[in-house]
Amino acid sequence: STLSSSSAASDVYKRQAEDNMVRASEMAKQNLSHLQSDQSHFERGVLSNIIAFAELGLGNPETFLNHVLQARASHLEANSALGLAYADMITAMRVRSQGKLQRAREISGDVGHGPDYDQAESTAPNEIAKGVVNGFEIDLLYELNELATAEDLLKEYAPLGRENVAPDIVILGFLTSARIAFAEGNTELAYSRLDEGEIAGIRWPLPRLIQSMRLQRVRFTQLEGKLDLARDYLADIDMAPDTGQPPRVGYMDPVSEWVALDLVPLRQTLQEGDAATVWQQFPQLIEASGARTGRLIQVLLLKAECLSKMGNQDAAQQTLTEAIDLGRACGFIRTFADSGRTIIDLLKLLYQEWANKPAPCFRERRAYCLQLLEAANEAVIRGPSDEATLVEPLSDRELQMLTLVGDGLKNEQIAEQLFLSVNTVKWHLRRAYEKLDVRSRTEALAEARRR
Repeated sequence: STLSSSSAASDVYKRQAEDNMVRASEMAKQNLSHLQSDQSHFERGVLSNIIAFAELGLGNPETFLNHVLQARASHLEANSALGLAYADMITAMRVRSQGKLQRAREISGDVGHGPDYDQAESTAPNEIAKGVVNGFEIDLLYELNELATAEDLLKEYAPLGRENVAPDIVILGFLTSARIAFAEGNTELAYSRLDEGEIAGIRWPLPRLIQSMRLQRVRFTQLEGKLDLARDYLADIDMAPDTGQPPRVGYMDPVSEWVALDLVPLRQTLQEGDAATVWQQFPQLIEASGARTGRLIQVLLLKAECLSKMGNQDAAQQTLTEAIDLGRACGFIRTFADSGRTIIDLLKLLYQEWANKPAPCFRERRAYCLQLLEAANEAVIRGPSDEATLVEPLSDRELQMLTLVGDGLKNEQIAEQLFLSVNTVKWHLRRAYEKLDVRSRTEALAEARRR
């Protein structure tokens, strides 16, 4: 109903809903140039949001920043919680693309909370704001291996935002719901959720949602070792669904960046024994990844698997180490844990090999390998040094909160002082407890001082 207040914004939004983001952005730029400075703040915010989303996919950070700031300012003027949530989500997307997963988590977690949202009109409740960001937020939580939190947010907010967000965010929501179930060993529920997503894609209609559900189904069957079934599923997939959007050189949508379903056919080719064909694709795949950390890690893992299949184990371990260093610096977990048996076995080899190397970099890599293997539910024999090593250091935000806890502040007081939600405070403290391997505030403070 909010979008109907502006015909120009509605037309552009319709293009976005039809999965034609690049065309939507072009239309938004035309309409934005014709707006007078005193015209609808909401309309200006909608158009700027859509341009920023597309510019992010095109890899234009300066243009992206200009428009996302304009969008946020406009939606603050319009008191639109929905538009503000969209702008904050796009900002979090940019931060995630840079590999700053924890910061992206903070931004998305704060959507719907704080003074900016408290000023919003009651006609656009903050629950809708959380619905807008839901697909992105649960996918990010899944990557961080926060499966229970992701599932809770999925149940609470997913239905609220599906009609108000970009198709990519809807696709991420359906994909993540299935991936959570699969990671928890509930394969029947995982496939059922893919069916649900495919039905939604047919009803929309949204061809890329249908394609994504089918490709994820192939990936699940690959991970289960059912290559014949995966081949049959793959044969029925249109790898170039008609979205009405002409191909654009350099454009990468969020689903391709973070889930990399477009690599599924290459994985099938590799698992069927044709490593040479897959190997030829890597120069182009690495170049196209650009500065998108998550996508580059996906490509490096596939490259390591390819090298292993070709019998070059030293190069495979070297490539996997490159991926490990990127992932460890940023906090990627599920990308590795979901990568399949070949990568898991290589991780185990490196974990054992690095046990005899005392340099700090190898201890840190080994601790990260342990975290990845445990996320993949792999049994690992720990060494004495593993018990005393933090898997990852406390973040600045976690240290800040532990300091405030030491000052005697309660969660509600910390949230008020830092302009965060209470749930965000609880999430950071829980992360700090996990890193310190403690169960109470008193233990956390003592352990943090000791280390």
